[in-house]
Amino acid sequence: MRKFTSRFSVLFFAVLLSLTSLVPVNAKVASDKKYDGNNQVYVIDEIVTSTEDNPYHIKLEDGKVMYFRNKNDFNKYLNSRKSSKLGDMVILSGYTYDSVVLSEKYEGMLWIGYHSYTPDWSMADNYTLSAGKTWSANGSYEYKGFTVDTGFSYQTSVSISYPADPTRWSKLGAYGDFTFQYVKLVEKYYGMPTGNEYYTVIKITHNRYIKTVYK
Repeated sequence: MRKFTSRFSVLFFAVLLSLTSLVPVNAKVASDKKYDGNNQVYVIDEIVTSTEDNPYHIKLEDGKVMYFRNKNDFNKYLNSRKSSKLGDMVILSGYTYDSVVLSEKYEGMLWIGYHSYTPDWSMADNYTLSAGKTWSANGSYEYKGFTVDTGFSYQTSVSISYPADPTRWSKLGAYGDFTFQYVKLVEKYYGMPTGNEYYTVIKITHNRYIKTVYK
């Protein structure tokens, strides 16, 4: 009975150890990195600002970004959300929207673009980004007929080095984990449908990464 208990304990801790190794990368830890083949992939944990080239977008309070198909839909939505003041009283427009998610797509390690530190290909053994500098990467993604910006900029809080193979041409590349939602907005005025509908795409950003890429 003692031998059985001992073997069970060893098996239990082996299973427990294997489960703890499945913990996903935490973007809040500066030293976090994961592996893609032979390349280390580093999570950006600094404050990141999305670069939005599409003018018809709204940044929501939860960090999501909503994109509109054209200027007309964008302006209609903005105008319906306006409020006015009568003395100390805020008068709402009376417009509300019911949202329906029509489709959703997750893209992990989606290619964004080359890092601004490496505009040219080189045969370097590492790339060191100095603290206090601002860096960026530009990119976009097509989803349901919408052009969604995936680029970003950020400032390094500490110096960080990315190893590279000096026998190969390389640059730094930027990747990200995103969820894209195709959403229908049904407009209502004081609870009654107006007959107006808008279609938008919402971008949800999870993580952004930097790694060395080769020709």
